[in-house]
Amino acid sequence: MTTNEERREAAKRKLEQRLEAERRLARRRRLMIASAAGVAVLAVVAVGAFFGWRAWDDSRRVQCTYDEAQDPFKQLPAKLPDTVPADQRAQAQALLDYYKSVEKKQRSAPKPDDHPLKEGTVGLTFDTSVGAIPVTLNRADGACNVNGVLSLAQSGYYDDVLCHAIAIGKNGGLTLCGDPTGTAGLPLVEGGNPGWNLPDETPTNLKKYGQPNPLNPADQPVMYPRGTVAVFNANTDGNPMLGQEGTSNTAGGALYFFLKDTAMSPKYAVIGKVDETGLKTLEKIEKGGIVPGPGNPETKPGEEVQSGKPKTDVEFTSVSVKE
Repeated sequence: MTTNEERREAAKRKLEQRLEAERRLARRRRLMIASAAGVAVLAVVAVGAFFGWRAWDDSRRVQCTYDEAQDPFKQLPAKLPDTVPADQRAQAQALLDYYKSVEKKQRSAPKPDDHPLKEGTVGLTFDTSVGAIPVTLNRADGACNVNGVLSLAQSGYYDDVLCHAIAIGKNGGLTLCGDPTGTAGLPLVEGGNPGWNLPDETPTNLKKYGQPNPLNPADQPVMYPRGTVAVFNANTDGNPMLGQEGTSNTAGGALYFFLKDTAMSPKYAVIGKVDETGLKTLEKIEKGGIVPGPGNPETKPGEEVQSGKPKTDVEFTSVSVKE
């Protein structure tokens, strides 16, 4: 028969077992709460870190718009219009024939990332048939254009493309390269494009030269120093009096390499400078001479050719990028 003492001991043991079970349950709840809190804290930290990194990354980038480009050859007539004056027909026909012969040379390239870095430099080397032209690109000068040109270089867009135009005079000199069709800078056609256009980025750190255009005071000529690399575009101001609208954002990737200090309209985005080795290559191009190119009238006997195409072919054999 169970004594009172035994019953008390049994009850005491049950109480201790129940209390221990409750303590274990309480500890489990605390662990679960602590774990959940830890996960929440980690999640908050992770989210905060992500948005902090995102804000930091956004602060060092710029938003670019690369618009779809039109086929520059679609507007060409099938034959020479009758309105072309008789004394200009031979030259105009030669130019139209040239356009038709190079239309098939158009190339396409993927659109670049539209959120590139806005600062920092990148090395880009144009290996040409007359020597290398190493260039230091500076994103701060024109981040969207630097990004677009880098994308074209990495896609092979510039490979085996000629420098198709050159102009040298007392007050400047430049060569125009990088257009597979060789039409950038010629009348009627804005030049080849990769299927998209680079946006306008007006240079802000070039010295002003001469007097502003009285019809457009914002068009103040500036000096592009020797060795500057800029992106060609066919932008026009238009003429409101004649109801003509201007054009903008027409750059297709063709590049100006300035052989001398040259005063021009400030509409060409500066993307970098030619390194010392490249300046020697530019000198070779300058000294190589000029012959009339498509759209250039034949010179008179004894007259010096100041614009046309390089007498010796200058071809981009390859382009390499060094981040």
